[in-house]
Amino acid sequence: MSACLDWCCSKVPQRVVISVLCASAMIVIAFKRKCIEETINLVTVNVPHSSPDYTYNFNDTCPLTYEGTEEEADLQMVTEYNWSGTTTRLIHHTFFFSSALGLVPAGLLVHWHGPRIIFGNGLLISSMVCLFQPFLVSQGPYFFMASVIIQGFSLCVAFPCIITIMVRWAPDNERSTIVGTIFGSFSLGRAISLLVFHVAFTRSSNLLTSHYVGGAVGLLWCIVWFSLAYDSPTSNPYISELELSLFGPSRDSRRSPDVPWREIFKSRPFLVLLLITCADEWKFGMMHTVVLITYYEDTLHVHTDGLMRMVEVAAFPTAVLGGVLSDWFINNDIISRTMCRKIFSFVGVMVPTFLTVFITEIGCDPDHYIAWQILIFLLFGFTYGSIVVNAIDLSTRYAGLISAMTNTAGLFVSLFPAYVAYAIIKDTHRLSEWSMSLWVSAMIVTTLSVPYFLYASGEKQQWALSRRSATLSLSEVPDTDLTQDHPSDQNQEQHEKR
Repeated sequence: MSACLDWCCSKVPQRVVISVLCASAMIVIAFKRKCIEETINLVTVNVPHSSPDYTYNFNDTCPLTYEGTEEEADLQMVTEYNWSGTTTRLIHHTFFFSSALGLVPAGLLVHWHGPRIIFGNGLLISSMVCLFQPFLVSQGPYFFMASVIIQGFSLCVAFPCIITIMVRWAPDNERSTIVGTIFGSFSLGRAISLLVFHVAFTRSSNLLTSHYVGGAVGLLWCIVWFSLAYDSPTSNPYISELELSLFGPSRDSRRSPDVPWREIFKSRPFLVLLLITCADEWKFGMMHTVVLITYYEDTLHVHTDGLMRMVEVAAFPTAVLGGVLSDWFINNDIISRTMCRKIFSFVGVMVPTFLTVFITEIGCDPDHYIAWQILIFLLFGFTYGSIVVNAIDLSTRYAGLISAMTNTAGLFVSLFPAYVAYAIIKDTHRLSEWSMSLWVSAMIVTTLSVPYFLYASGEKQQWALSRRSATLSLSEVPDTDLTQDHPSDQNQEQHEKR
């Protein structure tokens, strides 16, 4: 068995193995998050929903296209739990806050101890908790809440771990492609999870069995991860000499106990990266939480069983395409790395934001709305190979920690789109109120994004170097500058003779 594994691993590029493992981890994480979401929906008291018994004939609304509520009543799932809406919202918020607050500590752990052990143990803990969650649900909401908090802290390690792994395992000429594909896999995982739940668990007498599937798949992933994953190419026994030569003599990812916090927070490229991450999360939160389903059901009056969210899978192919195009532009010196990050960020953030504004202008045809949403999510994918990978551009040494800090800010910002939208939208049937809300959202995204387009950088920052590297770089620079700014040695000797 061991000989067979050695033979198989020696035939496959090891950066491909690591990339596939990281991408599959994103799919597993998406499924586990879906398990938590569906469980929260299951245990919540169902409030009867009644459709209006009149038709809108105003210019500001779409016509009512369905009658009665028999189909909706069939979809109501009666359970033995019936937890209050306040309790389930609290559970949802604890998962959100544990995920957000755990990012920076996870980034520090990865920086100090390496990504392999932190990533593997994080998903191992999450998988074990996932297996016990059906039992914990039966014990009451606070037992389930405790498990959700553990899930949040254990799953949040994925982002800084994968970024740090890619520092070591993604060659510079393939960086955008690999990172874009991995993080785009989360959109693919969400679509797969929706499909699996629709086929296997919808109307099931025990939806909680999905946790057993998520836990088992997670444990299987952990076994493969600890068997095949290594912290760096130099520690991998299966890597070929040819592949090892792709990574150069040093990846500048050595662990350092000191983090230059002041220099990082004074760095303009870091600050604008943080701002556009917040803009990206606002854009996604507005579309995913507020617009996608609510507009479809309340404004267009079309019932959906949740499969409408399958349009999110459109972000995956463009995540791969955006990464490939970015690497091609950079490797062939067509545009600089900095300009490449700005262009693809603009395409992935600003263009879909303003396309969202014009949703109210495309009419009340549900098919037109779905086609428009597919176009918007297609553009979403271009951010994975630009904004996400920019942390590695700025600092290979602190990339995991930088991505943890920017995503912490982004997650907290993603709380606000729904509050802002519903502060403006008093009647979700009114197209004018939707239009005003979407324009306000677009202005916020623009305000957060413009500094990035002005001041972003795709180059390594001086504070990213270790003290020794910084000393060496400073000692090397004068050697070249002396020949330009100072007289030569011969002229100096003549000057001394005089």
